[in-house]
Amino acid sequence: MIGNHEHIEMPPPDQSLKILRTQSLSSVVFESLEHDILNGEMEPGERLNETAIAERYGVSRGPVREACRRLEEAGLVDFIVNRGVFVKKLAFEDALEIYQIRAALFAFAGRILAQRITNPQIDELEGLIKKMEAASDCRDADAY
Repeated sequence: MIGNHEHIEMPPPDQSLKILRTQSLSSVVFESLEHDILNGEMEPGERLNETAIAERYGVSRGPVREACRRLEEAGLVDFIVNRGVFVKKLAFEDALEIYQIRAALFAFAGRILAQRITNPQIDELEGLIKKMEAASDCRDADAY
C-alpha cells in the first residue's frame, strides 16, 4: 500500500523533464513521499511498498530505496529489518523539532549561498517569488 492515492497528478511532460534536469529521481520520489507523510496522506505505521512506489513513479526500486533512506534520516520513517519501511508515528513535539532543525539548516545554507549568488540567479529568484505570490493570491497551494 502506498497511501490513500488512486492516482498521482503529474506535471506536463515538458515540466517533468525540467524537474528531472534539476533533481535526481530519488529526490523527486523523496519529496513526494515526504509531502504525503507530512500532510497525513500516509498513515503512521503504514508500510511503504517499494515495488508499488516504483511503479507509481515509473522508476526502478533503486531511487525508491534511496528516497526511503533519506526519509529515515529525516526521521519520518522507521526501517525494520526483514519487515520493511514504515511511516513513523511522530509526536507533535518530534515533528516540531524536525522542522526547527530543518529551518536552521536551510538558514545556514541560505547564508552561504547568498555570498555566491549571481545577478541572473537573483532575477530567477525574483521571478519565482512573483509566481509564489500569484499562487498565494489564488490560494493554489500546489502551485505555491
